[in-house]
Order: sequence, then structure tokens, then C-alpha cells
Amino acid sequence: KRLPALRLLTRRHSEIEGVAKRIQPILQSWIGGKGIVSIEPTKSQIGSGAQPNRALPSVALAVRTTGPKRGNGGRLKALSELLRKLPIPVIGRIDDNTFLLDMRCLEDEPTFIAQLKSNISMPDAKKP
Repeated sequence: KRLPALRLLTRRHSEIEGVAKRIQPILQSWIGGKGIVSIEPTKSQIGSGAQPNRALPSVALAVRTTGPKRGNGGRLKALSELLRKLPIPVIGRIDDNTFLLDMRCLEDEPTFIAQLKSNISMPDAKKP
């Protein structure tokens, strides 16, 4: 429990899924009508260097933007940049026209929620 890497690697799937269920409506509110947030299974890559191909089952918040397919990549990139610019940056990944936030490594759920809630009133022009 004292070693962060081991604690995250051994996190129960039900715990990760619970985090996703609590955050999904808040993230949906933050994004508004600019996208749809769903909860989906994913794989967490473990290691780098020696064994980067190892993965553990996990749960992600998956964001798909609304609007025309053309420009979707730019909208996802804008979402990624907005989350990285929060006071405590949030890092996700873009895969198959979807922005994914893997919940396995999110340990400070209250702070992430507070950041989203404090930024809900951001002008739509700045949202993806």
C-alpha cells in the first residue's frame, strides 16, 4: 500500500469502475454538448523499456466528440490540451477517434472532480 506503482498495479477492477461511474456525469457536464462520455473497458500499459507490451484490464472514460467527422481529431486534441492545462494536469490518450482517460491511476478523485466543477463555466468557444 505504501508503494504507488504496486498499489496502482494491484487496484481492483471494481474500484476502478466505481471511480469511472462517479466521474462520468461530471466530465459529461464539463464537456457539455460538445461530446459524449461513456465508460468502456480498456487496457493499462504497464512498464516501459523492458516490457511495454504488458497490459492490465482497466476502465476508461471514453469521449467521442459530436459534430462532423471532419475536424474530429482537432476537437479531441483541443480536449486533451484543456485537460493538460488544468491546475493539476490530466493526461489521457487518443485512440481510434476517441479520447480515453484510464481511471487506474487516478488516486485523487476529489481534486479531479473539483477541477472540473470549478471550470464548468468555461466559455464554449474554448471547449472542444
